[in-house]
Amino acid sequence: MPNPFLPPTPPTAEQLKAARLAALIIRINSDGARQLQSLIAFVKNGWDNVWENTQFTPAEVLAAMGTGAVETFRTSALVTAAIYGVDPSLLDVKYLSAKQAYTANPNGTITLN
Repeated sequence: MPNPFLPPTPPTAEQLKAARLAALIIRINSDGARQLQSLIAFVKNGWDNVWENTQFTPAEVLAAMGTGAVETFRTSALVTAAIYGVDPSLLDVKYLSAKQAYTANPNGTITLN
C-alpha cells in the first residue's frame, strides 16, 4: 500500500504526452460530431424552408433568395453528398433531391420548371 503521506510519483513526460494526445482526440471527435449535427441541420432546415414552407411557396422563397440561390443550392448539394458519404442513414432520402425540377440561371437565380 502506498504511503498516503508521500506525494504521488509525478507522471513521466511520455505519460503527459499520451494524456494530452488522448484529450486532443476526445476534443476532435466531439467537435466533429457537433459539426456534423450542424451540417445535418443546415441541410434539413434549408430543404424544409424551400420545399415544405407553410407560409411561402417554393417560387416565392427562391425569388427572395435572388442571385444567391444557385450558390446556396450548390453548397447544400455538396454538404448533403458529404453527409450521405459518411452515413446514408443520417439523412432521409427526401433531402437528396429537390421536390421540383428547376433551372439554375447564369445570374445566380433559380427558376422552377
